[in-house]
Amino acid sequence: RLLIKFAFLFAVVIALYSSQLKVDCVTLFGTLPADSMERLQGVTTLDLSCTQLAGSIPTELGTISSLERLDLSQNGLVGTIGSEILALPELATLALHDNSLSGTVPDALVMMDDLQNFKIYKNKLSGTIP
Repeated sequence: RLLIKFAFLFAVVIALYSSQLKVDCVTLFGTLPADSMERLQGVTTLDLSCTQLAGSIPTELGTISSLERLDLSQNGLVGTIGSEILALPELATLALHDNSLSGTVPDALVMMDDLQNFKIYKNKLSGTIP
């Protein structure tokens, strides 16, 4: 937990000077620290793919209203695709593939006006894609 918190907070400092936060394929381990999301206002790209994250997608992601691209793919995320994703009005790309997410794809997700690229394959989802 300490390792991911340090690495993520370091990346947050870098993001303060950029609109992109890319930490892809760096071994972070642990869960995504929810208390760091408020520091990411203004970030348009959040790429934490292939970082060995575990746990669920934090609801606090929904507070980063500037996000256009969110990539949490190739991790060990569990739980459902929650309403926090639906709170991102500018989101154009959402990559959640290669995790262990379960449940169904929320119907409201396909109603997002800017969403153009949506990857959810290789999860444990059930039901149909709306």
